Amino acid sequence: MEISKNINKIVDYLSIGAIITVLLLVTDGNVLLFATCPILLALVYLTKCFKEFGISLIMAIVLVFLFVSPDVISFDLVPIFLISLLFIAMNRSTISDKYQILISFLIISLILIIVYKLAMVDAGLDITKLANELYDELKLSTSYDLKLEYIESIFALYPAMIASLSLIYSAISLKIIRNYLAYKKIGKDMVALRDIRLDKKDFSTIIITSIILYFIVRFLGVKDIYIRTNLIWICLSILLFNGMGVYDYMLSRRKSLLSRGLQWFFVIVFFYIFAVFFVIIGFADIFMDIRNKARRSYGQI
Repeated sequence: MEISKNINKIVDYLSIGAIITVLLLVTDGNVLLFATCPILLALVYLTKCFKEFGISLIMAIVLVFLFVSPDVISFDLVPIFLISLLFIAMNRSTISDKYQILISFLIISLILIIVYKLAMVDAGLDITKLANELYDELKLSTSYDLKLEYIESIFALYPAMIASLSLIYSAISLKIIRNYLAYKKIGKDMVALRDIRLDKKDFSTIIITSIILYFIVRFLGVKDIYIRTNLIWICLSILLFNGMGVYDYMLSRRKSLLSRGLQWFFVIVFFYIFAVFFVIIGFADIFMDIRNKARRSYGQI
């Protein structure tokens, strides 16, 4: 009986390690598959213990060394390990759901931006080189003269784009983990994402942090236009997601001929139109608490 239990444990470790290795093998730029690995590792620790987590990770590393190039160890496996530890720490902490998402967003953004930058250096690429190559191609294929500095600014937006994806990933990943733990009755589920809102204190913190980052990054020699465009993009993204939460809350509170899913389908299809609306109501909600007004309009206090 004891031998059977040990064999089952070994099979479990190998299975988890193999799943992570397979995800890394088939990811090949697929962000969704890559993003699954930290969630799996975090769930191993939270549902089992540190021993299972460590053995599963070692199994994955051994299999990766056998089947994958060494570059994956640094550019894939290290970020996966760090992000999984972050998810574990957030789920073990007692801080509010909103700040768990905020902290995860900041740390994951930093990890992925550093990894992306290192990957660019390893490949011998930089913003200026990429911008010059695209500029030359545009000159050959079109008569429209798009200035080189504009193209550089677009390429320089990669930190803001990574940060925006990290915000979405942090919220969804923590929700999945907490939901699974609640299903297993070993933890409490996270509040609905639509109920998480930015308040005036959060907004002030974002503004102050943006100003501090601006001067720090500028001191490091980064061009002023790069810093401003990235910070503006990130701030607008945060307001956008806050506005989407308000919109989803309003949909959940009222009856409509169209289902919420169908309404969100049209939002996604015409997202470029709705994006401005979401930013506006996201900003307004900081000062007006639109969700609270909606509750009162339906007779709740």
